Amino acid sequence: MAVFKFFYMVLSITLMARSCLSDPAPQCYAEMNVVPDDCKEAAKSLSYNPDQTFKPYLHQEITTKSCNVQIHRVESSRNFTQDQVNQAIDTITNGCSTHSGILTKPSNNTDTGGFQVTLIQPRVQ
Repeated sequence: MAVFKFFYMVLSITLMARSCLSDPAPQCYAEMNVVPDDCKEAAKSLSYNPDQTFKPYLHQEITTKSCNVQIHRVESSRNFTQDQVNQAIDTITNGCSTHSGILTKPSNNTDTGGFQVTLIQPRVQ
């Protein structure tokens, strides 16, 4: 019995630690379908500084074919990189069956919400 309790305790601690370290899950949009390659193509047009940090003060929106990519800096002091944006796009396109959704990610280990990535269908004019 003591071995079982010890095993249960170790398993519980491991699962709690893993959940704290894992990336946040995207909120998926069931009614919108986008093509992941179109989103990645749009992401190539986003503006970055020479050190690969996001350049716009608060927001940038790019549309290509089936995908509208929106990047929001949660606070003006938050810095994040092109690699972090690309990872967020991959998380949404791989984690959502429609490949569309929204994800808020920390910009560093102590941050609770550095930037937000939204992938949606373009508005029809």
